[in-house]
Amino acid sequence: MSKTKIEWCLRPGTKPEVWNPTTGCNKVSRGCKNCYAEVMHRRLMAMKPEKYSQPFLNGAVPHPPSLLIPLSWKTPRTVFVNSMSDLFHDEIPFDFIAQVWCVMKACPQHTFIILTKRPQNMLQFLTQKAVYKKLDDASLQMDELPSMVCYQQNGFIKNWPLPNVWLGVSDEGNQHQRIDILRQCPAAIKMVSFEPLICNPGEVDLTGINGVYVGGESGHQATPMHPDWATAILEQCRKYKTSFFFKQWGEYLPFEETAQAPFYRDCSDNEEYDAHGLNFYDAETDEPGKFSGCNWFDPMDAFILNGGCNQSVMYLKTGKLKAGRKFYGKEYNEQPA
Repeated sequence: MSKTKIEWCLRPGTKPEVWNPTTGCNKVSRGCKNCYAEVMHRRLMAMKPEKYSQPFLNGAVPHPPSLLIPLSWKTPRTVFVNSMSDLFHDEIPFDFIAQVWCVMKACPQHTFIILTKRPQNMLQFLTQKAVYKKLDDASLQMDELPSMVCYQQNGFIKNWPLPNVWLGVSDEGNQHQRIDILRQCPAAIKMVSFEPLICNPGEVDLTGINGVYVGGESGHQATPMHPDWATAILEQCRKYKTSFFFKQWGEYLPFEETAQAPFYRDCSDNEEYDAHGLNFYDAETDEPGKFSGCNWFDPMDAFILNGGCNQSVMYLKTGKLKAGRKFYGKEYNEQPA
């Protein structure tokens, strides 16, 4: 349990929170390469708490003592469930996930947000007939919770899906099949996190998706996010009437966004600069490159990226805090209704 500064948890009238009934994971796609949870897990391991005693990549581990934590929160929270793991990891038993669901049902004042890269497991859990019995059994096993009374009514239990539970998937730009599976899951709110957005998403079907969150990659080996990728998603959000939330640029800020930055300077002689000595690289070839133009910058890491778009973009490695979260001068903080 801890407070969080994750932007999409900062909702009016609620406190931001994280809740980790499981820890640990395994990498399943390129978006896992610079996993922040893996880095944080190593730091916590150094403090030697029991909950983080196993290496992060050993797989997911359930923690029953953490299950009842949300019952102690009296004021409404927006809760990111499993910031340090994936609740639908193959190694997390459905019986344990059922207990997580019981706690969320017992806390209607809170909003719980669950993201997964394993939506096939989420769909199986939420749609199998045995889920009703699992929920009843789970609530009966937990003395602090009333029975769920999960009787079936026209194929669904009463108050199903839970109105205070948002379900989402991560799509780094080329994992649209996860969205297709999410569409089949019963959920009050369905969301897609395009973070880290590391490639051109192309056309994305957002039918039935309530909210989208876009963010660039951070970390030591981060990939810059082309503005056209995020623009394409914004346009499709408008087409499907889906909310759009721009979370961050990540490690790299497009040069056109930096005109007022302190490291910006003007070189008006159009001279071609030898970029090799300035740590200037082509992100697609990972080779030293050159840049010809009237604008330049003080020596620091930089990238140029085409990203399958009409024009290349130059980036400065500013770090995610300096890069900020304004998209063409505007913050997008839209949330599902």
